[in-house]
Amino acid sequence: MDRIEFINFDRIAWCCADYGITPEALAAAVGVSSDRMAEVMQGKSGLTFNQLRSIADHFGRGVLFFLEPGSVESATVHTAQFRTLARQKPELSPRLKALIERVERQRDIFLSLRNDLGDADAVRFNAPSVSDTSVVAVAKAARTWHCT
Repeated sequence: MDRIEFINFDRIAWCCADYGITPEALAAAVGVSSDRMAEVMQGKSGLTFNQLRSIADHFGRGVLFFLEPGSVESATVHTAQFRTLARQKPELSPRLKALIERVERQRDIFLSLRNDLGDADAVRFNAPSVSDTSVVAVAKAARTWHCT
């Protein structure tokens, strides 16, 4: 099977660092020999499409992400949702990072569609009245509340 030779190994290294794993651990996780992965990381060898797809799936990325030239811009990959209130980067699990990225993509799609359709048909948010401080009363108001 033909091997893809122009893989951007810097992006694989960035993903490994982002997930807190080594290229050797990645190789074991996706079923690529450690020797082959070492050669890929040095730019000496390539991977088959299926191997590259396994790596992309492992990191929740597309195959083209690893074929694009240039380094990864963390600011475009990890937006404000990846920061704490003190603007620090918290320790997030790989699954949670992937979830946040998927949510951000879906939000962008939603906002684009909403923009295309216009705001005339958008449902407006009207918060329920919760002037009482009783947890039971507030819970009851929240359960009976609906959008108007």
